[in-house]
Amino acid sequence: MTIATHEFDTSNPAIRRSALRSPTGLLSGIAVLSALPLAFLTVATFGAGDGITVHIALGVGMLLLFLSTFDFRASGWLASAGRAGMIVLGSIFLLQAAAEVAQSPELLGLAYRNSSIQWIEKLSAYTILIWFAGVWLVQPRSLNRTFGGLSLAAIFVSELYSLVAVLDGRSADSLLHALFLLLFAWLSIESGKRLRANG
Repeated sequence: MTIATHEFDTSNPAIRRSALRSPTGLLSGIAVLSALPLAFLTVATFGAGDGITVHIALGVGMLLLFLSTFDFRASGWLASAGRAGMIVLGSIFLLQAAAEVAQSPELLGLAYRNSSIQWIEKLSAYTILIWFAGVWLVQPRSLNRTFGGLSLAAIFVSELYSLVAVLDGRSADSLLHALFLLLFAWLSIESGKRLRANG
């Protein structure tokens, strides 16, 4: 089964004009990676609001990641699954931000304590992870490709440990969201690379 047909879709005119592999991919990485620094800055400035800042940054990052998928030429099922996960996860992040702003007990319960939402959030993250893996597979050998592979391996080991712990009746906090930051760092580097001019 073919996962991807080409590393990057350079037929996109917007990419050719920018001379970057994926401008929206780069912006997505910046948005996600800046979430925690912005949260600390928000607390230092206003004394609160870190949750709002983090979830807005992550929601925007997911939207930009969705747009960046059109810069990568992947097979239909892989792109569709990834995009669906990005829309759903971005919506959940924005729901959590709205709940923080409104401070409504009902909305906070839906955003943070609803078991269905939590499972949907997890499954959405997995579909995005599969998209990342598909894009990584077709990258040429490089130091950054190794970094991306190690990031994917770390996420796999973390999730496998969490699953084993749950099946064994032990509690284990998943590091999925934290380790995802490594993939966004990898994506930022790949997206920010200059395209080679043809002819």
